[in-house]
Amino acid sequence: MIYEKLEKNIADAMVEEKNCAAKLKTNFWKSVKTEMVNALHRGVKLPDDEEEMKILRSMLKRSRNAAEEFAKAGDANQIAVENRNVCEYEVSELEKLLPKEASDDEVRAIATNAVLSFVKEKTESDPNFNVKMLQRYTKDIIAIVKQTCPTADNGVIATVIRETALK
Repeated sequence: MIYEKLEKNIADAMVEEKNCAAKLKTNFWKSVKTEMVNALHRGVKLPDDEEEMKILRSMLKRSRNAAEEFAKAGDANQIAVENRNVCEYEVSELEKLLPKEASDDEVRAIATNAVLSFVKEKTESDPNFNVKMLQRYTKDIIAIVKQTCPTADNGVIATVIRETALK
């Protein structure tokens, strides 16, 4: 999805590079390309939407953290202000590329419904199924939740499964 369009995005941004914002855009797309190429060297198969989203989420987290650190330096430090602006620009661009992330409460609700449906289906097909065996199916349930909410935190889903198994 994104990987296939990187060269065009960089070229388009370079054409516009007559102002500062366009330079930010060019540098942003170059940094995305660098991350994707580094992933390729680590053996990640691209283009792959899920892998691309992981890379972009990682970049988003780093940019947010960097922006926070530069903000701590205050407005008196001009270099920190410029770097914070770059990081904030990256955050805004990455947020546009990524699907809206569900909150932990939303993930819990989706995961709870998925677990209950899974338990119902399993008990109907296997009379010996016991809810205490639910954790054996964590990977399957995570896959079900990810169909509805691709950005769901696996830890939150696993917690819902564990809590249901203990009831």
